[in-house]
Amino acid sequence: MMGPTTAASESYETLMDLKYDKQIIDKIKALTPQMEEMAAEIDREGRFPTENYKLLTDAGLNALCIPEEWGGSGANSLTYNMALAELGKACASTALTWNMHQTCVSLFFDLANDEQKKRVLPDIVENGKLFSSVTAERGMSFRHLVTLKSIFSPVEGGYRLSGRKISASIGEHADYYFTTGFLEGKKTAAEAIMTAVLHKDYGGSSVQVVWDTMSMRGTASDDIIFEDTFVPNEDILGGENFIGALGKIDITMFHLGFAAAYLGIAEGAYNHLVEYVKTTQYPPNPEPLSHNEMYQSNIGELSSELRAARMLLYEACHVKEQGDGMANQNTVKTVMQSKYISCEVCAKVVQHAMRLVGGRSIARRYPFERFYREGITGVVMPPANSRCIEVAGCIECGITGMILQYG
Repeated sequence: MMGPTTAASESYETLMDLKYDKQIIDKIKALTPQMEEMAAEIDREGRFPTENYKLLTDAGLNALCIPEEWGGSGANSLTYNMALAELGKACASTALTWNMHQTCVSLFFDLANDEQKKRVLPDIVENGKLFSSVTAERGMSFRHLVTLKSIFSPVEGGYRLSGRKISASIGEHADYYFTTGFLEGKKTAAEAIMTAVLHKDYGGSSVQVVWDTMSMRGTASDDIIFEDTFVPNEDILGGENFIGALGKIDITMFHLGFAAAYLGIAEGAYNHLVEYVKTTQYPPNPEPLSHNEMYQSNIGELSSELRAARMLLYEACHVKEQGDGMANQNTVKTVMQSKYISCEVCAKVVQHAMRLVGGRSIARRYPFERFYREGITGVVMPPANSRCIEVAGCIECGITGMILQYG
C-alpha cells in the first residue's frame, strides 16, 4: 500500500510493506469447509473440536509462529492473524482456542532456554500436543495492578504450586500448562510473578469441568486446580531473571489474535447474510431481497466497516512486526485499537444479520443465532473494549498505556 508523503507531494514512500505466507493461508482455507460443517454440532454439544485440531496438526500447523529452525512454520504476524480470521469464519471455538495455544507456544519460545525448547517443542511440532493458557484467576483486572492468589513456594529442587485458575481454554485436552503465580512472601507482580510450563501429568493438578456459556461453547475453558504441585527448577521460564520475566516481553499476540478471530466471525456472519439476501425472495415479488434498497444499504454499510476493520488489523500486524519485541507504545496502541474496532464491528454485523433476516434468524437451521452468540461476546474478551480504548487514549495523551500493570 502506497501513500503520499504530503497531499501535494509527487514522491511516494511505502506505508506498509505487508507480506504473508500464501501457502499457509491456502492450507487453512482448504481445511475450513470441513470445520464449518461441524461448527453447529460442536456448539450444540459444547464439546472441544478435536477433529479440527487433528486437521491442523496433520497439515503441519501446530507451531505456526515458531521459527523453522525449531520445527515451526515461521509465520509472521500477518500470516498468523489472516489464518485466525479464516478459522473464525468457520468455527469460533477452533479459532479462539487456537489463538490461546499458538500464543502460549510463542510466549514459551520467547521465555524458554534452549534446553527447555528441545524438551517441549518436538512434542508440539511432531506429536500435535497442545498448550493451555492457565493464567487467569478470579479477581484479576486489566485496570488494576496484577495480583495472583496462586503461590510458588520454594522447596528443594524447585517449587510447590498451589492455586485455582479459571477460563483455561483447551482445559483437559491440553498437554502443557503455561501458568503463572506469585513467589511466596512477595506482594507485587514486579517482585513476585513467575511463569512456568507444566505437563498435565504432573501430580497435584486437576481439571474441574465448569464451562457452560452462551458462546465459545467448544473451548473447554474450564478451571485448573494446583494442589501442592511440584514444579522442578527446569520448568521455570525466564532464565536467571525469571521474576517478572513475563512482564518484559510482548504479550500483544493474545489480544491481536482476538481482533483477528472476531473479524473472522463477523465476516462469516456477513457471508451467510449476503448469501441469504441473494437467494431469498418473498412472493409476490419475483426478485430476491438483494434487489431491495434497504438490504443494499445495510450490506454496503457492513461491508465498508468490515473492510476498515481488516485494514486496521493489517496495520496492527505491520506495527507489531516493526516493534522491538517489548510491546512499545505504538504497538500497544495499535493492537488495542484493532481489538476494539474488530469486536465492535463484529457485534454490529451479527446484530444487523439477525434484524435483516428477521424471525427466521432465531431458528437453529440457520447459522445466524450461533454467529450472534459468538460475535456479541467479543467486546468483553480481555481486555474488554472499554479498557482497549482507555489504553489507546492514554497513549494518545502522552501517558504510558499498559495492557497489564505489574507495579
